[in-house]
Amino acid sequence: MLIPRPHLTLRAAALSLALVTTSVWHGMAAPQRTGDDRIDQKAIELVLPRQPNLREAVWLEISIGNLSSGSIRVLTGNGELIGAVSPFGRARSQAGLTYKLPLPRTAIVDGRVRLCLEVDEPGMPPRAPKAGEVNGVMLIYVPVSE
Repeated sequence: MLIPRPHLTLRAAALSLALVTTSVWHGMAAPQRTGDDRIDQKAIELVLPRQPNLREAVWLEISIGNLSSGSIRVLTGNGELIGAVSPFGRARSQAGLTYKLPLPRTAIVDGRVRLCLEVDEPGMPPRAPKAGEVNGVMLIYVPVSE
């Protein structure tokens, strides 16, 4: 006869949660997010959890935090401009804003997307985002019609 051991079940559940959380952070589950909630680097690489089907496109979802002035330019790893996001014209918010940009299919190479994020401020050279300026970058699937 087996004797139930609730403390072992709780440990197994906690371990499962830790494994799932780790797999999401390391690109094994959708949606793909950068490994850290705060971006403080210029170049990032995201891994597609799966290839898009014929009726899907891959877009970027960028969450920006406290960006006082300027905009964030998003480029592919080889320097092709994808777009720019800017908090201009909005009331300041603690939650930040989320933007979606279409990703060119050519930006996906071997199931990976390499990006370069640059903060563009008036009168200053482009720089990498500081901690808190970009909160996250995700790959999302968007349905498309022909």
